[in-house]
Amino acid sequence: MPKRMDMEISAISQKNCRVKHERQCGIMSAKIGDHHCVLALMTFDGSSWTEIKDCRSLFPPVTELTSLFYVGGDGQEAMPQQPTLPQALQVGVANGKWPVQGARVRFTVAPNNGTVNGSQSVEVRTDAAGLATCTWVLSPGTRHQTAEARLIDAGGNTQHIPIRFNAILSIADAVHYDATQCAGLAKAGVTTVQEAIDALCRRESAGCRLVVGDGGTFRDISETIEVIRERKMSDACVCLLPGTHALPTNIDERELRLHIIGCGPGSVLALPDRGTSLSGLADITIRDVAINTASTALTFSHCGHVEISSCRIEGRTAGTVLLIDHAARFLCEHNVIRSFVPAAREGISAVLDFEPEVAKVFHITDDVEFETAVDTISEDIAARPVATRREFTRQLRSKLPQPITPATASTSSKNSTKKKAATKRASTSKATSASTVLTVEAIPVYNELLELLEQPRSKASDVKRVFLDLRRLAMLEEAGLALTILGPRTACTLLDNHIHGSISLGGMPGDLALNEKSGPLLRQRLSNKDIPVSLKESSFAVWLRGNRFTRLLSAVSMKEVVALINSQTKESFDVMQSVHLTDNIIDGTNSSIVARHVSLQSTRFRATRSTVASIIADTAIYLGNSSVEPVDVIDASKQSERVANVNMAVV
Repeated sequence: MPKRMDMEISAISQKNCRVKHERQCGIMSAKIGDHHCVLALMTFDGSSWTEIKDCRSLFPPVTELTSLFYVGGDGQEAMPQQPTLPQALQVGVANGKWPVQGARVRFTVAPNNGTVNGSQSVEVRTDAAGLATCTWVLSPGTRHQTAEARLIDAGGNTQHIPIRFNAILSIADAVHYDATQCAGLAKAGVTTVQEAIDALCRRESAGCRLVVGDGGTFRDISETIEVIRERKMSDACVCLLPGTHALPTNIDERELRLHIIGCGPGSVLALPDRGTSLSGLADITIRDVAINTASTALTFSHCGHVEISSCRIEGRTAGTVLLIDHAARFLCEHNVIRSFVPAAREGISAVLDFEPEVAKVFHITDDVEFETAVDTISEDIAARPVATRREFTRQLRSKLPQPITPATASTSSKNSTKKKAATKRASTSKATSASTVLTVEAIPVYNELLELLEQPRSKASDVKRVFLDLRRLAMLEEAGLALTILGPRTACTLLDNHIHGSISLGGMPGDLALNEKSGPLLRQRLSNKDIPVSLKESSFAVWLRGNRFTRLLSAVSMKEVVALINSQTKESFDVMQSVHLTDNIIDGTNSSIVARHVSLQSTRFRATRSTVASIIADTAIYLGNSSVEPVDVIDASKQSERVANVNMAVV
């Protein structure tokens, strides 16, 4: 051992002995004591020292106490279609409590983890507040993504520990779904929201997934039907966006339950020139659309259940607008159906053709548009000078046959011959063109218009009222066949419909129209027990409630009725099971109903002084019906009851 080290150890030993002696004797040293601390642990091999551990607690200079701090932006999520995070990434640089301006911070992202300020790595200087900020846009293909911020010194070297940010893509397959409340999804083993949505989409009845139109899944209905056929779907819900959609000529998909739903009148179904037939479907529903049949028919043939609801349907055809052919069930509710006979409105136009602007108004089919136009015309005519109005009446009078006042009309059998003669005179008058149709009901209305315009002062409201009456009569004349129902086993329900046109039950309408003579003869023949007539019922039953329509017709012809009256042998006559009419309004005349049982309750007839219905039945009930003016119902039932009917004679 070196001499100097030996001397130091000896000195330390002597000092320790002295301190020990002083403590034992209670003597305290008056001089300052020496203190020592361990600076390092070292080994000596006889020639050199080797450091094992530096025991000093080192700290940087005050000028180097700069730190990097997390401020915000961690733990965010974004959708793949909108991958920019809503909050920017932000860190702070400070020296103690003082922010450092101009410090260099490098933001980086891993591969496939998006971009920061448009690139994978960007260096940002801190602002006066010591903050460094950047925008992070996630990659759409990676669920969990990370970014990192590091403090850089003047030499470009990293300082301090890094600060890491985490973000995730918000996608449905990473969100848990608890299927305990849905047995079907639980059975399918669904655990995420994405799996639940996919499972619902795979269901054939999973809502409105067949969307047709601009912006929809399919361009047109034909393409949609092809997809339904290829996928062998048994349930399909086709949703129509606003616009015009062409129906194919034929939809023949056996056992398909098809629902076609629109957005109201803005979704229009247009039929081809040959019409459209929907055949053999197990269930067909059409709802909330407008249907323009033009001059063709929309046919439902041999379908299980047919439902048409909340639709606006219009056609101008010599045939029928809707044809229900051998359906098991038919439901028609909350619809507006309008059927017009081509060129039938020429009657009023021919009478008023000396005033083209007035005649043109009566070609308007829309109710609101007509009322607006007639307001203008009525005010114009009422405001004309007396001389001008008299010229109007002179020309109108030249178009009419010998005036017939309402007082000359009667519903009694005594005056029926006069009515027919008046109608004949009106239709064959030389003063009226061949295209003009003048009925007994129309002539008094024209006469009222003449009286109003010949007065010194005319009120526009009175002129408008007469024009509205003329239009009502004109619409009755032009009302076509709106709905025809065929088939011996159909259960039909019509609720709350407004139908401008006739409804034919059992087939295309016959010409059945009983009168005061044929009605009692037929009733007598049906009641003849010696030569009985059996009304053989089918399963065809009809319920009409809360509707307004022009007339109700049967497929029976007068030829069949006359043959039955004159027959001297037992006869079997095929009829419907039952027809029930409740709370309806019937605008026209000459309805005809043939069934085993007929019930007519709380129905309002708007025709005036005419025969409104002919009824053939085993049993019939007439309860609480009424009319504006006296009308007749010709009853040929074997047994009937009549209670509390107002202005309606059952004869």
